[in-house]
Formats: sequence, structure tokens, C-alpha cells
Amino acid sequence: MTSESDKLEEFYAFIKDGCSVAEFLARYDAIFPYIHGVGLTEDFRLGKGRTKKLRDEIRPVHRFVKVHAKPDDRIRFSLDDSAPDCHFYRHSNDKEYGIEVTIAQGKAQFHLATELNEQGIGPGFSNKTDDTDWHSFNRLRVCYSTDEALQTLIRSVKICVQNKSLFQGDILLIDAPLNALPRERWDTIHGTLMEKVERMGFREVYLSGHCNSEDICIPLKAPENH
Repeated sequence: MTSESDKLEEFYAFIKDGCSVAEFLARYDAIFPYIHGVGLTEDFRLGKGRTKKLRDEIRPVHRFVKVHAKPDDRIRFSLDDSAPDCHFYRHSNDKEYGIEVTIAQGKAQFHLATELNEQGIGPGFSNKTDDTDWHSFNRLRVCYSTDEALQTLIRSVKICVQNKSLFQGDILLIDAPLNALPRERWDTIHGTLMEKVERMGFREVYLSGHCNSEDICIPLKAPENH
């Protein structure tokens, strides 16, 4: 009998072999009771140990295909630090695309998760971007304005663009902490974010995250017809 602690490895093996989007979505949702049951919740928040790939690569792709893929499209994950992070096959045009994931405000997300793990509660927002020195994260902000959150996201996306400026590919997912504001607030800077990614060497670019109690994936650069 397989122990619960092996279910994550079974999931990884399944998505490395490749599966339909429908199968992936179902398996993804089913893995979290096991994550919580074997005490990996705190590791998942931090993107640590065996849960790192789940948090940093698989979760953003889950957000993307949940919104922008058909159930019979197919995906296959590498899970070996090679590029791309995921192979995505669209039945609509019979083409395969490589998906790469980058994390916005990675340092801030780590510190927010650390405080949540240690205190059981933590601030939901940090105005620190990834070009900030680690020592500056000792004091995280609790109160913030709408404009401060918007400008922080713009700076964070700009940093991701700079970090990927020499890369080319099919699809780039920028996964960001979007729970600080409701969706309609983020929509006010959609045009600005589109300008930031316009010259990137990726055919499609999306902003993904969790907002208004649901996963969202906003196109920033995408052809009208896939």
C-alpha cells in the first residue's frame, strides 16, 4: 500500500509523463489534502524542499491552463530545471508550446510566508521588490494604499522583464502576489504592464496569481488567434 507521503512523487511522475489538461486539473486539486495531511503546508508556502516545483512551477501553470486551455489540450512538465518548465499542446492549432515561469516579488513572498508560518498570521502585502537587499525585509508593511500596491506590481514586472530580456520562447508566465487588491484595481494598470512586456522575446506573456478568492491569469502579450 502506498503511503500518503508518496502521493506527491506519484503526482510528479504522472505530470512528467504527460496528461490532458482535464486530468492535470483534477490531480492538482486532489494533491493538496495530502500536502496538508503529511505536514508539508509550511514548506509549500515557502517553496521549499519537495514542494518547490509544486509551488514555483506547477501552480502558475495550473492557473494558466485553468483559464486559457481546453480540457483535451495536453501538458508535460520537465521538473529537472531545464527549459522550458512545461510543454503545452493546443489541439486548436495542433502546435506544442514551451511554457516558462518566473516569480515576481519572490523575496517578499518568502518573507510573508515565513511570518505566516511562525506567527500564524502575517501581513498580506510587501512593497519590497526583488532588487531590494535582503536585510530590508525585516520590517514588512501591513498598511498600504492602492497606488502603492499598483506601483509595486509595475516595478516587479519590470524586474522580471529585465531578468528575462535575453531569453526567447513561446509562453512566459509571471506569477505575482495579486491578493492585495481586487481584480478591477489591477485592471487599471493593464495597459502599462502590456507596454512593459511588449518587446520581450516571448510570443505570449501572462500575469498569474490569486485574487478575489480565485486564480486569475491575465494576458499581457498574446495573439488574437492561438
